[in-house]
Amino acid sequence: MKKIIISLLFIISASLLSTAVYIHFSTKDTVDTMIESLKPVLTVTYRNFYNPFDGSIAIQGISVINNMTGNTFTINSIELKLASILDYIDLDKLIRRGEIPPKFQLKINYVHSNLEFLKSLEISSFGKVAAYIAALGCGDIKEITYKYLPKMGYESIDLSAVLDVVQDDLDTRNIHASVILHNIESYSLKTSIPNISELSEDLFSNIDSFEIEIENLGYNDRLIDFCSTKSKLDRNDYIKLHQQETKNYFTNAGLEISDEIYRAYSDYFSSQAIIRLVFQPKNILNLKNLHLYKIEIWPSLLGLSLYNDNKKVTNLHISTNKEIGIKSLLASRKLSLVKKSTKPTQINKKSKQNYIEIKKSDIYDYVNHQVKIQTKRGTIYQGTIKKITSYQVILESGTGRKKAEWPLSTHQISHIFIIKK
Repeated sequence: MKKIIISLLFIISASLLSTAVYIHFSTKDTVDTMIESLKPVLTVTYRNFYNPFDGSIAIQGISVINNMTGNTFTINSIELKLASILDYIDLDKLIRRGEIPPKFQLKINYVHSNLEFLKSLEISSFGKVAAYIAALGCGDIKEITYKYLPKMGYESIDLSAVLDVVQDDLDTRNIHASVILHNIESYSLKTSIPNISELSEDLFSNIDSFEIEIENLGYNDRLIDFCSTKSKLDRNDYIKLHQQETKNYFTNAGLEISDEIYRAYSDYFSSQAIIRLVFQPKNILNLKNLHLYKIEIWPSLLGLSLYNDNKKVTNLHISTNKEIGIKSLLASRKLSLVKKSTKPTQINKKSKQNYIEIKKSDIYDYVNHQVKIQTKRGTIYQGTIKKITSYQVILESGTGRKKAEWPLSTHQISHIFIIKK
């Protein structure tokens, strides 16, 4: 009897060992096959394949070469964890069929690249608008692009990502994805997709809600320090200037936004507040067709709730006095860039007949008076002085819905003219 038990234990041990060996090598072959399929575009090598037989596998010491651009980057490790080690037996077939495991976690730890890699990335229209907004109030800088990152103390880009998928008892996949740009910003997405088992074109049509969270991890703080120096203002004065110019930019583009939304942006920009957007759209397809609806009903259409550090923003009013979209924002940006690039000019003779120059020190006597102000770069602004502080002059121009305020730094003002009586 003892021999029989020993024999059974030996057979079981041998079976488990052979199964473990099979899983190890078949999984490694699957990984190698996937890497091989990337070769026309990417050349990928790795140092170690790790399988602790607890449902997880990892490849470590990864190097990637983009064969199209020649750019290289490294990855500390990529980890995949399934519910059980036995799930790896048919992993290759499951991937080929486009099926989604009921439970898995994918981690990409520390993708490291030098800043030169960013040169090869094409900047989207939205990215151009964001680069322009980031530069508002930042001295003579027109757009904040990757070339300014070293001046903010960045030597490289380090990125990590996590994807968690768990199936509940109702056959719903609960998904949590996050991307971390270390020392810059993090983004996370949470949603649930019912009744799915494989990847398909209509995968997202079943989504009834999702949540996006944005947290700044130090980039805004570095940007504020950098732009404070460039604008020759202290931090608080620069922040006020940036916020006012941001509001002016959207106003000039024809977009009216509630003060509460601006306040949320201000807290995110200057106080590192976490921004959370919760969407419960009446129909997920509305996301594709937003351009067909008036912008005023977008928040309602999307079922949008906005949270500023867990405080709900109650006024989500957005409206426009004209057709608006990314093109309008780009047009407003282009016009502003032209103004920034204007070469120094002089007030013409006709203007001198109507205006006389005053001393800069006398400007405090002309609040609520119409003036012309010429900056050291030659740009001329015309309007009514609404307010003067120790660091800027607030000039109001336009009427009605087209009214806008221009914050002009006092150290940038070259000449001031008032109407000759």
